[in-house]
Amino acid sequence: MPAYRRHDEVEFCDSTGLGVLVGGCKASRLVNGTLALVLSGDKFNRIFGATTLDKVFEIHADLDAAVATDPASVPRTALAGGVS
Repeated sequence: MPAYRRHDEVEFCDSTGLGVLVGGCKASRLVNGTLALVLSGDKFNRIFGATTLDKVFEIHADLDAAVATDPASVPRTALAGGVS
C-alpha cells in the first residue's frame, strides 16, 4: 500500500526534514511499500533535484496524479489528512 505525503503547505525544509523523508522512504520499502511526495512548488523541485532525491522518491505535481499511479490505493477520503 502506498503512502502519500502532501507538502503543498510546507514553506521550509532543511537537511533534518529531508532526512526524515528519507527515513520514511526506507521504512516503507522494508514493508514493500512506497512513499510518494506531492511537490507543487519549484523551490522544492529544485532542492530534490540538486540533492538527487528526485531519483529516490516518486514525485507528483498534485495528489490526483499521485493517486492515479496506483489505482488500488487507499480511498481518497483517507488521504485528506496527509499520510495514509
